[in-house]
Amino acid sequence: MATRRIFGGDLVKTPIYVSEHGDVSAFDTVEAAERYVEAVDIGRQEYIVTDGDGHRLAVGIVVRHVPLLGGLFRGKIRLVRITEGVGDRHLAAD
Repeated sequence: MATRRIFGGDLVKTPIYVSEHGDVSAFDTVEAAERYVEAVDIGRQEYIVTDGDGHRLAVGIVVRHVPLLGGLFRGKIRLVRITEGVGDRHLAAD
């Protein structure tokens, strides 16, 4: 189990677990979990994300504006971000 700092210096332990309606997937990095989670499902609260110690992590969306066609137009992309910040909730397997 590795320890890694994410956004703002918080510590999380890998692997990262993503539960979607009881189906659990494990990821070696936060970035891999972010690529797996679909932005459209975040608003529906489809996912529960925890670190290797069982601490619940926050899942959110960051909207970025990107130039299109050489800067003539601007578009928006929605990126998934996983951070610490759901309080001190701890999900432990009993």
